[in-house]
Amino acid sequence: SSRIAELLLSNKAPLEFEKQDLVETAVRGPQILDEFDEKIDAARQLLDFFVSERDKAASNISDAKSVLHPMRRLPDDVLRSIFRTCTKPEVDIESIQPNQSPWTISCVCQQWRTVAIHTGELW
Repeated sequence: SSRIAELLLSNKAPLEFEKQDLVETAVRGPQILDEFDEKIDAARQLLDFFVSERDKAASNISDAKSVLHPMRRLPDDVLRSIFRTCTKPEVDIESIQPNQSPWTISCVCQQWRTVAIHTGELW
């Protein structure tokens, strides 16, 4: 209140009825703070739970999209054709170098590795 602000800016003592209110505030204040702290802690725990559940839901969505991706359904003959198109015949380069396209293609996943290894034209 403005009276409290006035007292804080001066060295005046509060009036008797003001003193009673201030004593009550000073005595009950810590209990009120504790109650707020408990409510804040409960709200934080609830927030942490919601954040965790949201993260799980986002992960589930990502996993579902990954599993449903059309690349997983490409037949091996289509992959072979794509691999042949994407790999350039390399001049004077040993096919044993791991940074060359047949090797990098074979490192994507198990299916790609199997198809690449069994596609002799890549090597």
